[in-house]
Amino acid sequence: MFRIVVLVSLFLFVGCGLFEDSESTDPKTFTGQFNLIVQGVDDMVQDVNREDYRGLNEPVEDQLNNTVYRWVKSLEGESLEADAKAFQAKLSEVTAAYDSDGDGGLEELRSRVQEAKDLLEGLKEKL
Repeated sequence: MFRIVVLVSLFLFVGCGLFEDSESTDPKTFTGQFNLIVQGVDDMVQDVNREDYRGLNEPVEDQLNNTVYRWVKSLEGESLEADAKAFQAKLSEVTAAYDSDGDGGLEELRSRVQEAKDLLEGLKEKL
C-alpha cells in the first residue's frame, strides 16, 4: 500500500510540473519558451556566421517570433519585462536586416544577430 501511495504522489508531482526540466522545450512552459528562443537565436548566429552565407532573404522563423511574443507577454508586470521587450525589439531589427537588400549588408545582419544574442545572454543571467 505504501508503494502505491508513493508512486501516485510521484506521478502527481511530475504531472503538476514541480520537477520541470530546465532543458525543456515545451512551448507551454516559461522555461520551454525561453529554451526555444535560445535555440532559435543560436541557430541564427551559426547561420549568418557561416563562411558560405551570402545574405539570402531568409525571414526569421515565425515560430521564433511567436514564441518571443508569448514569452514577453508572460513577463508583463515582472521585473524582466523591460529587458524582454528590448530583446523583442532587437529581434525586430534582425528581421528588418534579413528583409533589407542591404544598406549595411551582411556585416550589419551579423552585428544585429550578435546584439540579439548578447541581450539574450544578459536575460539568461537574470533568470
